[in-house]
Amino acid sequence: MSDTETESLNPYYKEIVAYLHTQQILIFQPYDMLDEFKILSQFQFRLKLKISTLYLAKSIYLRTNILTQDYLLTSLWIATKFDQQDRCKWQMSTEIETHILQKLNFEITKPTAMDFIEQLIYYIKKTKRISAEQVRLIYALSLMSLPWKLNYEPSQIAFAIIIISFTLKNIKNHDFQSDCYTDVCQQLLNKYDSNIIISQKYPASYLLIKKNLHRLY
Repeated sequence: MSDTETESLNPYYKEIVAYLHTQQILIFQPYDMLDEFKILSQFQFRLKLKISTLYLAKSIYLRTNILTQDYLLTSLWIATKFDQQDRCKWQMSTEIETHILQKLNFEITKPTAMDFIEQLIYYIKKTKRISAEQVRLIYALSLMSLPWKLNYEPSQIAFAIIIISFTLKNIKNHDFQSDCYTDVCQQLLNKYDSNIIISQKYPASYLLIKKNLHRLY
């Protein structure tokens, strides 16, 4: 913590220390950790902290130090990964998370529509169940970047639509409403037949999408 940050917390220092020393302890279950985490857990053990302590300390800190949403959500995302019971060793987790953050430039809170589409498709294939609501959600995600200022490569758009097309065509059961199925197919055909922006700017991807949609439906 920098000198400026320390000074900003000075007005709350006595209250923080007094509060920490009044906390009751939760059941402490030791497990293999790096030295840094051992120190932290031993510190918590001695001061008899409650689970709310971290939340309150974070709230006090954020009153005087504003964090951007992407950094705050990134830290919370990593925290939830470490909080899982069935996790790999600490050293491996740390290396994985560090690698992810460096590669994505701390932008893991900004997933693309493709990420959500892939998750939905994986769930549908695994459970072999699909509902009309899921179809509408997949369709909405596939059209999320309208009017196609394009954060994604043309090939990704084509790939996403083809995946959706095959999934809608191949998976049917009692949860799948035929009216929704027909409606989505028709909207996809109409949307990409009439989308002049895609056909002019990305002719190869447009033709690939159109070819696969008409072939399937």
